Amino acid sequence: MSALAARVTLFAKYRSFSCKFFTAVRRSLFSHEILGIENFKRLRIFGNDRLGDTRDQFIQNLVTARDNEAKRKGLVRDVVQLVYIAETKCEVSLIADLLKQLHCNQTEDTTSVEGGEVANDELHSSGPGRIHFGPLLMRLLYILGQTDTALNLWENEELEPLFQNVTCYLLLMDMLYEGKQYDRVVSTFTRLQDSNLSAIKYPPDCTTLALAALYQLAQHDYALNLCENAPKKNETLFRNMKTMALAGLGRIDEAISLMEDGLWTDVPTTVQNWHFVRRHSALCGGTSQARR
Repeated sequence: MSALAARVTLFAKYRSFSCKFFTAVRRSLFSHEILGIENFKRLRIFGNDRLGDTRDQFIQNLVTARDNEAKRKGLVRDVVQLVYIAETKCEVSLIADLLKQLHCNQTEDTTSVEGGEVANDELHSSGPGRIHFGPLLMRLLYILGQTDTALNLWENEELEPLFQNVTCYLLLMDMLYEGKQYDRVVSTFTRLQDSNLSAIKYPPDCTTLALAALYQLAQHDYALNLCENAPKKNETLFRNMKTMALAGLGRIDEAISLMEDGLWTDVPTTVQNWHFVRRHSALCGGTSQARR
């Protein structure tokens, strides 16, 4: 009975830790720095400082360009600047309108953006000269807390090519998770898997958010199925979630067994061998004494 009690106590402690896993640890895994948010904020400061008192006139010029086709040529750099300084829904709407117009112009030269403010993969998609502002726009909406706007733009057919990027999926899923839209997190992850955007069917960061959402939804069957179909490369993540899913399904013995197996994952082989020798010696010693 004492051995069983010890196992139950150990499992209870593990469950207590697991309940906090996706609220405390998740934010460490997906910090703003990892998501590119902190760097984006720094560039926002530089962008606003650069414009100074001319900010309002700059935006008005872009409004005029949106409504006047003759003035749209060479706007890529200005649109990038607008993405960095936008603060209101009207300005976000202006960005969306300009991106739709620029994205239709396949011959637009987007290689002239300077200052290292935007990585090439964020400006271009696979086609020559096609802009790809998806990650930048998602970071802006993340900062502004406009999750619903991000979702609407992401689902817009005209802008869809801009968001065909794993980074966009990660940012959107994180926003949805923060907004407690767990069903949307799962559906977005499913769409990512169906899109074949990545050679990796289970991108670790996106998969972690999907598992976290499933945990919040108590969809243990789905989570267990995902863990069993996932590759063994991220064994620790999937083993932890599988343990929680098994416990949620009431399969306590399997959960405890899986948890105990995981205790040795990060233990050096020499220590494991030493532990085996000690156990073997203890067993042999006990047997010898019994025979005497």
